[in-house]
Amino acid sequence: MRTISASSRFPSLYQRSLFRILVSGTLPLLLLFISLPVVTQAFSDEQQDTKASAIPSVSDVEVRGMQKGDFVENERYRITLATEVFTNEYGRKSVELVISDFTDGTESHVVLALMEYHQAYIEEILFAVDDRALVVSEFGGNEIFILDLARKEVIDKVWTHSQKSYALSPDRHLLAYVHLLPAYGVPADAMRHIWFLYDVSATPEENNPMEQRGDAGNVSGLPLFPFANRQDMSYSIWADETRYIIMSPIIWHPTRPMLAFMAMTHEELDAKGRFQEVLLVTLYCDNLDRPLDPGSWHSKVATFEPHSLMEPEQFEYVVKHNFFGGIAFDALVWEGDEAITGVFHWQHSNLLGYDQITVSLP
Repeated sequence: MRTISASSRFPSLYQRSLFRILVSGTLPLLLLFISLPVVTQAFSDEQQDTKASAIPSVSDVEVRGMQKGDFVENERYRITLATEVFTNEYGRKSVELVISDFTDGTESHVVLALMEYHQAYIEEILFAVDDRALVVSEFGGNEIFILDLARKEVIDKVWTHSQKSYALSPDRHLLAYVHLLPAYGVPADAMRHIWFLYDVSATPEENNPMEQRGDAGNVSGLPLFPFANRQDMSYSIWADETRYIIMSPIIWHPTRPMLAFMAMTHEELDAKGRFQEVLLVTLYCDNLDRPLDPGSWHSKVATFEPHSLMEPEQFEYVVKHNFFGGIAFDALVWEGDEAITGVFHWQHSNLLGYDQITVSLP
C-alpha cells in the first residue's frame, strides 16, 4: 500500500502576482477605485441575465450519459432518446423515448418524468427478459424505470442509493440494487442501507405483494440483506438494529445465480479505536423459478476488520482525525467460486491509500 499526497505548500503564480499588485503603490488602487462603478454595473447586468435564465436549457447541462438521438436496440426493438424538456423553474425534466418495433414497423412514444433536479439525465438503457427494459436515470442516486416494451409503458420504478449501486444478472432476469435512503432530515442512526432483488419478468404486484413502501420512496422486490429484513419481509430500515452501509458495487457470478457485495457495520469506534467489521456477503439462489421466495436464497458471510489492511501510521492518522468515511472496495472480481479479489481504498482530504486484496469465501 502506498500513500499519495496531492497538496501544495507553495503559492500559485496568480497569488504571487496579486501580492505584487497590492504592494506596488497607490496607482493600481486609484485605477481600481475609478473602475469600481463600471464593475458594479457589469455585475448587476450579470445578475439580471442569471435571473432571466433560471430554467436551464439542454445545452447548459454537462454532457453525460445518453444524448438526444442516442439509441439502443436488439433483434426486435430500438429505443431512442428523442427529447429532453425542462418543464418548470425548479428544473424538473421530462424525457421522451421512441420505441420502434421491428416486427410490425410501429413506433410508440413514452414520456418519463425524472427527479426534480436539472442535473438528472438518462445514464443507460438495458434490455431485459420478456420484452422488458430498464431505463436508468442518474441524479446522484438512480431512478430505474421498468419499461414493458410490448405494452409501451412504464409498469414500475425503484430508486437506488448511488451511481452503480445496482446490477442486472447475466441472464437479464434479476435486478439487484441498494435502496436509496434520505440524506437529510433524518437522525444520524437512520443512515443505513437495504439490498433488494427485483424479478424483472414478474409483475409489480408479485415483486411487492404486501404493497409496502420504503422509508425513502420507491422500492420493490425481495429484501436480501440485512437478514432481519429478509426474515420479516420488511422494507423498513429499522428492521435490524445493526447499521449496514454499502461498501462496494454488487457483482453477479458470470455463470451461476449468485451475487456478492461488501457492507460495513457503521457504528462508533471500539475501545481500541478500531473500525467495526466489514462483511463480504454472498447469496446463492437454488430455485430460479421462485427467485422472490426468501427460501430460495442461501447466504455466506466472511468478516474482517478494515484497519488490518492499513499501515500502522495510516491507521493512526485516520483514528486521530476521527474519520469513518471514504473507505470502499472497488473492482471486485470472482475467482472461481472460492474467493473474490478487489481493491481496498480509503480516502481523507487529499490523502489516498489503496491495496489489492483477496477474500476467501467461507
